[in-house]
Order: sequence, then structure tokens, then C-alpha cells
Amino acid sequence: MKFGHYIVYGTGKGFESPEEFNEAFEKFGKVLKKYNMELLFYGGSFGTTESLVYVMKGKIEDYQSMFGNEDFGDANPFVAPQHTSMVLEF
Repeated sequence: MKFGHYIVYGTGKGFESPEEFNEAFEKFGKVLKKYNMELLFYGGSFGTTESLVYVMKGKIEDYQSMFGNEDFGDANPFVAPQHTSMVLEF
């Protein structure tokens, strides 16, 4: 078993339009590719204290390698804190 998908909940950085929202996630998806991660989808969350959610796919080592990098922090459409659920693959 290994982690392969990451469900991330958070609050957006304050998008002023739907276009700005989508552009932010498109940019974020490009940065994730740099770290061998894939942005699968994003949208609103329900039943959580955070307003948004996105799902990524990739290896745990690649997931961990993103944190602390300026380009990841700048492109991340969420403000801190954010919460992640890691999904096991069998």
C-alpha cells in the first residue's frame, strides 16, 4: 500500500471573479507538474469549515518535496492553514 491521492481543503486567497479562480488553479496545476504531481480537480467543499477543495495525484515523496518551495507557496490558491487527507492505493 502507498499514498497516491491527496484531498486538500482550504480557504481561497480571495478570488474576485470565476475567471481569476480558474486561472489560479490552472497556474497551480502547472507548478504541481514540476514536482511530478497532477491536479485532478478542484471546487467547493460541503460540510467542512474550509470553503474549497482540490485533489492531487502523485507519489508521497513528490508530495513532500513541494513544501517549503517558493513557487509552490506562491501558486497555491489556498491561504494557511490547509488540511490534507491522504488516500491509500492498494
